[in-house]
Parts: sequence; C-alpha cells; structure tokens
Amino acid sequence: MTVTPDAQAAAALFEAFAEAFNAKDAQALGALFTEDAEFVTIFGNRMRGRAGIETGHAAVFTHALSGNRLVPGSVDVQLLAPGVSLAHAAWTREQLTDAPAGTLPPATGIFTLVLQERDRGWLLRAATNVQHAVPPTRP
Repeated sequence: MTVTPDAQAAAALFEAFAEAFNAKDAQALGALFTEDAEFVTIFGNRMRGRAGIETGHAAVFTHALSGNRLVPGSVDVQLLAPGVSLAHAAWTREQLTDAPAGTLPPATGIFTLVLQERDRGWLLRAATNVQHAVPPTRP
C-alpha cells in the first residue's frame, strides 16, 4: 500500500495530538487545529474554535485526564477532495499508576478527524472522540 501525503499528515497530527495530551499541553494541542475547528468529546461536549479547544482541554487535563496517557493506534485515511481528508484514528487511554482520584479509567476508542490543508500545512478542522462501549445484551 502506498502512503499518501495526506495519510502521512494524519498520522503525524495524531502522534502530535498524543504527545500534547501526554504532556498536558493544551496550547500545543490547540495548535494542531484550525482557528475555526470543532471538537466533540467522549461526553458529547462541543468545543468551538482553537481557543475553545485549548480552554476545554486545559480544564480536563487538570482533573478527568490528569492521570491518563493516550496511546495512538492505527490511522485510516480517505482523501475527500484536494486538501481535505477524513481519518479514523484508534486510541487507548491508559491510567497512570499514580493517577489521582477522579481520573478516567482505562479505555479504547476512535477519533473521527477531518483534516484540511492550509498555508502552514495540514491541520485538524474537526474531531469527534468516541469511546468503545459494550452493547447491551438481550435478556
């Protein structure tokens, strides 16, 4: 399989996202997004604009995610149009051994990402984070 520039960009952006997450650096995380980006959390909260994404992540980095580490997984990319790609990126959230109370438990999930090529390269235009859940069983 040939790795396209948009696939390389998606993988690099997701790796940079994980690095910023693990450093609890909301500003570095926000810099990966366009000014008009949107981010939907696993709780269904919607963060609007780069500033909103930074502010929202700064808040969760101090409590719910303070004792977590994000491990990026596979990234599948589809070019939608010149300069616009759709990516699905798998993740694992690990809980650190010294995690404070209130830290989210270990889990896995997937991001749906929209990447847009801009003057300064590929950036995230939209992200939706979904945590895997066990479907209910029928009695």
